[in-house]
Amino acid sequence: MVGGEMMEPIDKQVYFEKLDKLIEENFSGNEQQVARIILKVANSHYYEKQIYMDNIKKSFLAQSSWRDTDFFEPFIAMVRVLLGREYEVFFQYFVNHKYEHSYSTGYMRRPLGRRM
Repeated sequence: MVGGEMMEPIDKQVYFEKLDKLIEENFSGNEQQVARIILKVANSHYYEKQIYMDNIKKSFLAQSSWRDTDFFEPFIAMVRVLLGREYEVFFQYFVNHKYEHSYSTGYMRRPLGRRM
């Protein structure tokens, strides 16, 4: 609720049709194909998602440039077009910091009882 107003429920099928139209209007070729695969993953049941994700991972790992930040540029554009500028900022941050470790190292990584 924002400002005391109730949010209207969104029809899932209408939402995905709107995203598919945005994909068709803003992308072509390989980018359009990849965006549609991602949309299909998002619209699938949880057990189907793993199958789609495994196929996407195989495709990405086959490419030698997936470690470069430039590889993720089309995805950043997809996020901007489909989800908006505010989500693009988050995704850009994730891409820029993808190789940083999110866990503690050294002394702080030890179990609490061992820190004496």
